[in-house]
Amino acid sequence: MVEGVYSTRPELRPLIDIAIFVETPREERRKRMPVRGHLGNDPDNNWLTPWMAAEDWYFANVRPHKYCDLRLAGL
Repeated sequence: MVEGVYSTRPELRPLIDIAIFVETPREERRKRMPVRGHLGNDPDNNWLTPWMAAEDWYFANVRPHKYCDLRLAGL
């Protein structure tokens, strides 16, 4: 099992037997970052805005949910 936003990138798709996409609203994903320990050494979250922008671009352009076998609600 491989987990993560970018785990179904086009170059990895041939290696995946079954893909599940968990759809979680953007604001919920953002709220979970500190809880999951993703603040690192940046208490001001300077990296979070570009990270979320990159995810937004990825979802809109690569559209990983279109290549998954199952889509689930992430709340």
